[in-house]
Amino acid sequence: MLQIGDFVRVKGSEGSAWEIARIEKIQDGKALLSFGSPGIPEHQRLWGPFPTWEPLQNLTPYQEPDPSRRCAMKDAVKKAQKTIAYESYNYNPGEDNPFYIVGRILAGLPGGEALEDAGIKPAQVGWRELQLIADILTSVENADDVKQVADAILHPEKYLD
Repeated sequence: MLQIGDFVRVKGSEGSAWEIARIEKIQDGKALLSFGSPGIPEHQRLWGPFPTWEPLQNLTPYQEPDPSRRCAMKDAVKKAQKTIAYESYNYNPGEDNPFYIVGRILAGLPGGEALEDAGIKPAQVGWRELQLIADILTSVENADDVKQVADAILHPEKYLD
């Protein structure tokens, strides 16, 4: 149950990535939010359009990232930087580049503004969608797994309760 003072993740405006916010007040099933992570001093937190009320069902509790996962992430980023730099140099730039989709995903996240400024259209995904993609890609082991995921995408009604 969410309470005043809790940090939550909330979908950004116009489909942008998830943002971190603090619940300042709860009223009629909605929360009044100030934006900024737990590490930002209270006097520096930002308010969105005044007031920023968000339905409670749109909020998920914020959890600090696991430090061991962060180290693995840094290693993955270093490897990705080298691979993407090599592949981007050897392929034509633009949509024919197999890493273009990576650029689109990153352009839609906080910190990816330079990609968008360079003309790469941001994909409409946030942190939640990225986690789902990561979970799927690390779980898929063979063609049958791919077929099962594809079936869920093509026929979602079969998987709803």
